[in-house]
Amino acid sequence: VCPLSFPARASPVPSVARVLFHSFPTALARPTSPSRRRMASKPVRLLAFGDSLTAGWTSFSSGPKSPYAPHLERALTAHSVAAHVTAVGEAGLSASRALPSLRRELAHRGDFDACLILLGANDVLSAPTEPIDGMLEALRALHVECRSRGLRSIAVGFPDHPAFAASGLRGSGALAAINDRIRDEAGADGFIDPHGMLPRAAHWSADRVHMTAEGYRTFGAALAAPVARLLLPERRTERAGRRAGERVLRSREGKQ
Repeated sequence: VCPLSFPARASPVPSVARVLFHSFPTALARPTSPSRRRMASKPVRLLAFGDSLTAGWTSFSSGPKSPYAPHLERALTAHSVAAHVTAVGEAGLSASRALPSLRRELAHRGDFDACLILLGANDVLSAPTEPIDGMLEALRALHVECRSRGLRSIAVGFPDHPAFAASGLRGSGALAAINDRIRDEAGADGFIDPHGMLPRAAHWSADRVHMTAEGYRTFGAALAAPVARLLLPERRTERAGRRAGERVLRSREGKQ
């Protein structure tokens, strides 16, 4: 099942790239799971879970051609993160019916360290005048499932779909408001706002819902920096601790 079609094409509005990061104190205070301790010593196993945008559809009929996952995996190396990124996306999947699929993937595909969830567009675009509370409740359930299994859970907000400009959501202002609520209410360990990551018309296909192959390449590369920052806060903390210890040692040696 593919997402719904939309009215005549409208030109996307270019936007300035910005990425927001949010780590919940309760998440960082939780005991470190064995899978998280392995992040610093072996490649991170990251599940990218979502709908047709995760699967890499470039149109309503294309099939999964260009997932962003391999581009994210390659780009993470520039941030000193070795990762294996597995893309699991289902065309037309809504957040409200995604929990069984997520449970199945987590049970059958092995021991992931983290999960990147990009979902909700099918819930909202198929019923743009409905409240988004149900979508947010479904997203919370997905992140609870990840966290209960010891995974670091990362929510990705809605990209700048040109389709939003023609929907009942009144364009980019409503899109930003939805992303703010995902950031504040989805209950993930971290949040990435993709606003501005895909500013060019060439990043979006003619249906204004799916990305082009170029768009998926750009999206995967743009996600790498925020994903790296959210995946490995413990490694950064360890490095900062070592640097502080080295400064104290040098200070003591200087006084001798």
